[in-house]
Amino acid sequence: MIVPRRYPDVRDNELLFSESMFSEDSVHLWERVFADYTGRKHAVAVGSGRLGMKMILNSFGLEKGAEVIVPAYTLKELFAVIRSLGLNPVCADIDKNTFNITKETVEAKITERTGAVLATHMFGSPCPIDEIVKMSEAKGIMVLEDCAHSAGSEIHGKVTGSVGHAAFFSFETIKPINTYGGGMIVTDCDDLDAFARVENDKCLGVTDISGRVKSARMERFLFGTSLVVMPLTLLACQATSRFMTSFYRFFHHAPTAPLRYSSLQACVGLEKIKTLDQRTKARRKMATQFISLLPDTVRMQEVLSDAKPNWYFFVGMFGDNLWPIKRYLLRHGYDVGIHSEIADYCPENDADCCPNALDVYNRAVHLPLHEGMSNACIEELAGLLRKKC
Repeated sequence: MIVPRRYPDVRDNELLFSESMFSEDSVHLWERVFADYTGRKHAVAVGSGRLGMKMILNSFGLEKGAEVIVPAYTLKELFAVIRSLGLNPVCADIDKNTFNITKETVEAKITERTGAVLATHMFGSPCPIDEIVKMSEAKGIMVLEDCAHSAGSEIHGKVTGSVGHAAFFSFETIKPINTYGGGMIVTDCDDLDAFARVENDKCLGVTDISGRVKSARMERFLFGTSLVVMPLTLLACQATSRFMTSFYRFFHHAPTAPLRYSSLQACVGLEKIKTLDQRTKARRKMATQFISLLPDTVRMQEVLSDAKPNWYFFVGMFGDNLWPIKRYLLRHGYDVGIHSEIADYCPENDADCCPNALDVYNRAVHLPLHEGMSNACIEELAGLLRKKC
């Protein structure tokens, strides 16, 4: 058996809801529950996190050609979404310890054309969002929180998504709240709430999650068999890894057509948010144990002093050549991610080079840390790393 680095929250009989629950009321209830959870006035369920980001940016009323500051280390597909709105993404470097943008790295990229900042809580570890918002507001710049990774994370005693002008969450299969796709916009702005609901009404149809459910269950099954060894071996080979990563992203891509969030997804969300805090606390306990066992040569993502991450991804900095480590751990039964399997280095030319982001991209390894792991697995994996690193 191979221990996967990702472990979707898939439960038995989770789709067996009463037909009477499949109504618009279930979506509205899910929105109210999530708004309460984030302490926001409004929450709007949307077909994907990216669609939520697009709606928020559209609602800001930015001029064509306005600049949106984005972390240099993130998912490169977000840049295409921003450009599709007639806006220009600008890369800001990250802190090499926290893997997040900071007030200083954002401020260094602000120009007279800057209209918004996309503040990502990378891998579920909060960025210094209060500082970024305070600095940006003083300059008349909007701040959009990217909480795709961070449901369950906290900063300064507040959950992520509660500080910026607006925020979006993702509920894709591997996210902290898995409703097999979809997302949520949260905001205190009445105009944004109204705008997003009008945009939802324009969507072409309702999300069908049946294929995603089957895919998630199949992935869980395959990791318990030898069938997963071949694709993981191809992923661990430098010559074929890029193709395998592209194939996986294509297969798990958010829907390209704008779709409405379904009542079934809302029912699933209402159940899974009940255990979010419990699951997050368990991951924090596991992370503390894991970190205590790691060699000094492995430096895990640093957490801000007043932050509580959800440890969505457990990512650390290793040496410059990651391929031998990936193959070594796979031979011993552990799947880990490197390079674009985790996130992308997004600057497109040397003039925009962001050295900290490039260093993290070249040296970061995503280790397994999830509910599917036992204490014995954590101890064994840490032991393997002490031998190799």
